[in-house]
Amino acid sequence: MYEQDKEKIEDYLLTHLGPQALSKVEIVDKAVSNLKSLYHISTDSKLRFFYPRVSQKLYPNETTQIPRTSTSPSLLQCLLGYGGFYQDTTWRSEKFNGIYFIYEPDWDIAFKPAKSLVGDVEYSDEHWLLYYKKELYKRPCVRSGEFFVRSIDSVLKGDKSEDEYVVFLKVDKDGLEIIPGKAVPRGFYRITLQQFKTPNYDYRLDENVFIELIDHKQYQWGYAIRTNKVGK
Repeated sequence: MYEQDKEKIEDYLLTHLGPQALSKVEIVDKAVSNLKSLYHISTDSKLRFFYPRVSQKLYPNETTQIPRTSTSPSLLQCLLGYGGFYQDTTWRSEKFNGIYFIYEPDWDIAFKPAKSLVGDVEYSDEHWLLYYKKELYKRPCVRSGEFFVRSIDSVLKGDKSEDEYVVFLKVDKDGLEIIPGKAVPRGFYRITLQQFKTPNYDYRLDENVFIELIDHKQYQWGYAIRTNKVGK
């Protein structure tokens, strides 16, 4: 696929990122890569397509030179690259009810930016989906799940404290990767993130990331509390 569009891709990168563009991104061809799924999280529950844009919730000093859809290979890496996550979970907004939605966009070619373009890429493993030809201006996606932060605890350790996040996750599509190498089937889950911080979180399964299966009622009760719909 890359060879078919090589000229268009290189022209697009050079136009937006300048003469050093080809040294600033790694081009990933899905046909020959081990990377198969990419995820994007959003507060919008009704996305059917992605369009070229620059997010308003970027990592400090992240480039605004090129419109893209930002994705990562797992849910947790999406969280580490999501610029508004701490604000969303700390302060309530009338425009946000606390629920995030997980999307899988169609893709054939992805672009992994250098650290000079995206400062947290070593943690988020961010991959861009770019719009180098008109056929991609309306990129289809499917919703594969949703999640919300159920609670945040401050764990005291001596004269310091660490955040512990509990996330409730609903998976609608088999094979969703929570962390790299850990995919789960459809169902409801409680994820505990010990010593959580962004972007440089050291996620290790069963050491500071714990994944438990829960039932539908537990999820629905947590959902009602998070969205302030208990008794409504």
